[in-house]
Amino acid sequence: MSGNSNTTWTETLRSLVSDLVLDVLRPDRRPWTEKPVEPRIAPLVSALNAMPGVMTIASCQGHFALFEPRMAYVYFQAPTDFALALFMQVDRADDEGRFNYWWQIKPVSHRRRGLGWRLGMEQRFFTISRQKQDLSLLQSMVEEIACLNVRPSHERKVAACGNDDECAEECRMHTVARCEDRAGSEHA
Repeated sequence: MSGNSNTTWTETLRSLVSDLVLDVLRPDRRPWTEKPVEPRIAPLVSALNAMPGVMTIASCQGHFALFEPRMAYVYFQAPTDFALALFMQVDRADDEGRFNYWWQIKPVSHRRRGLGWRLGMEQRFFTISRQKQDLSLLQSMVEEIACLNVRPSHERKVAACGNDDECAEECRMHTVARCEDRAGSEHA
């Protein structure tokens, strides 16, 4: 009899954990989906959502708590090439010592949403000023990837110009201007 009771208890616990995971990864199931994005993480979330094919699912700016501090993170769906480019940027910045804290990007699988990504700070205790520096660096990485994604379409136009150096130079200048405009508008 206790064997059946344990099985039922285990199944109930699995169901509860599954529902909690779904609540994190399925904002449409949560009653608090209209809650605004927290201010420290909002610029990064906006930069991610501005990328074609990228959609944030959940985020947290990190919170202090006596026994269980919450780490900053963003869950998002994105094309694999974008996630790989961001991973490489984060990894390089970590190797160069540009972050105050350790950040990682990891794949997250979900049975209904498919493949997603978690970009998170892997340190429980932090200062807000240093975390803001890291979040700003991450935002600039996303914006840099956005500019790199703009360039291929312009490079195709440059190639179509053939030997017309004036046309090619105009196209290159347009690419640079668009990236500078984007960076300027995000920091204004």
